[in-house]
Amino acid sequence: MSLFALCTDRNRRVLVFGGQGALGAGSDAIEPEHLLLAIVRDADTPWPEGKADEPLPLVEPVSIAARALELLGIPLDALGESPADALGPVPPLGRAANRIVRYEAVLAKRAGDNYLSTGHQLLALYDDRRSAPRRILEELGVADRDVLAAAVREADTGREQRLREVARLAARNPQVHEGVVTLASGTTKPAGFVRRRIERQLAELAELSHRRD
Repeated sequence: MSLFALCTDRNRRVLVFGGQGALGAGSDAIEPEHLLLAIVRDADTPWPEGKADEPLPLVEPVSIAARALELLGIPLDALGESPADALGPVPPLGRAANRIVRYEAVLAKRAGDNYLSTGHQLLALYDDRRSAPRRILEELGVADRDVLAAAVREADTGREQRLREVARLAARNPQVHEGVVTLASGTTKPAGFVRRRIERQLAELAELSHRRD
């Protein structure tokens, strides 16, 4: 399995919005810049009714990424505007976006976290020096990675509760348990397997999102 089972509800929705943004922009793959804009869209979009029915909900009530940027004095609208939604199949993760999604797990392990939040995603986007989000964030004044990391830690006010929640889920759900073990051991599946698994989950979540809209 991928580490998708350990993503918070907002992190999953960012992936869905990233796919919809890529589709709206006419892109044939989800790129890092689509994920950055998806963080904005997630923070600005109310949750649809029935959210509690989603499988394995690791709740992130307030976007950690959006809150961290707010602490740094960066308005979300400065990051750009998401493309309008378009109908069609959700594009797959591009190579760069796939690399960033996998790197989130590395950052979570280093921090001692057993879940993947929008905070991990924001740091992964910033750490990729080849990506457009890194350039955009630097232009907005984020010049010190340690400062950004500190803002993410401060924004993750529910960290201890979330650690306990994942531990409880892992105790009774084999999928979550496998994800925790994978994260703790630092092992990963081959890139192609991870990408196909995430793409399948993205398509399922996108369909769920459209039904609820």
